[in-house]
Amino acid sequence: MHTIDFHAHPVPASFRQWLQTLGIDVIADDGFPLPKWSAQEHLKFMDDAGIDYTVLSLPTPHIHHGDNALSLQAAVEINDELCQISAGHPTGSDGPPVSRFLTPVSAAESVRRKREA
Repeated sequence: MHTIDFHAHPVPASFRQWLQTLGIDVIADDGFPLPKWSAQEHLKFMDDAGIDYTVLSLPTPHIHHGDNALSLQAAVEINDELCQISAGHPTGSDGPPVSRFLTPVSAAESVRRKREA
């Protein structure tokens, strides 16, 4: 039997950078800062806690705040970084692509890119 963590929020560098680029104030949106996070620290936590597999999903705040083109670009770059993290640890983590649900076509493209990574 495997232990799966279905509720884990990575905070990759690209997510932090895009929040800044998009002018999103994390504390104003959520009331608290983002925690420190690294793939290595998360994998150590998994080992220490006996977790075999983690499903990753981004925390809030969300990356869409009005500018569709920039939000789509952010989603692609964040997805690419999360795919690289997951690919480096194929038995330990995975997750849905960052949602680019502004249109059905962009959402389907996110899933396609994730599957090909």
